[in-house]
Amino acid sequence: NFSKAKTMRGADEADRQTVEQLVDVITIAQPPIVTIENVPAYAQTELATAITDALTAAGYKHETVVMDSADLGGIQQRKRMLIRGVLEGELPTRPEKQPAGDWYAALEDLIDDAPASEFRSKDGKENWELKRIREMAERGSIDPTLPIITMGGSAGHSVANARNSGGPAPTLKATSKEVARIIMPDGRVKRVTPRMMARLMGLPDSYKVPDKIGRAHV
Repeated sequence: NFSKAKTMRGADEADRQTVEQLVDVITIAQPPIVTIENVPAYAQTELATAITDALTAAGYKHETVVMDSADLGGIQQRKRMLIRGVLEGELPTRPEKQPAGDWYAALEDLIDDAPASEFRSKDGKENWELKRIREMAERGSIDPTLPIITMGGSAGHSVANARNSGGPAPTLKATSKEVARIIMPDGRVKRVTPRMMARLMGLPDSYKVPDKIGRAHV
């Protein structure tokens, strides 16, 4: 409920019950290692504070950090909050930063066989996502002569959730309502397939994924 993709912001009863159970585990079971992951905004909530207070009271050494998979060699920007705690000894050293990977290099062999897609417009107007990509090209923040991946949605009033090849992709969203596409310099537009999604998430091709787009997003 703290993801930017959620229309409902803030904790609900299920969130609170989850934290109560986590606090019980930390206080009573006292596992030697505790790792909790959520979206970055979660770190600023009273729920995260309840967890870290419980870790402190139980004698854990702990820290709350926000890390991006693209800073660890990933091919997708994906920031996540981690609460890390150990009951004995020192916290494991965090991995050193690495250059991000290239989403296009990872997906290139799948693009030709991916299904064609199109940007839908309403009332004869230019599609809003294409309009924002065009505006980005006019400003020089994206190069239309290079492959573009766009995840749907927007990063701002005139900024699409899109990136060129040569670096990490934007964050893949869990919702299938906003279509992820690849725009090729020759004008072809391809739908990002479930296998492409799996690669963006760092999963090997041996990992089974659903054929249907909606199920793959979930």
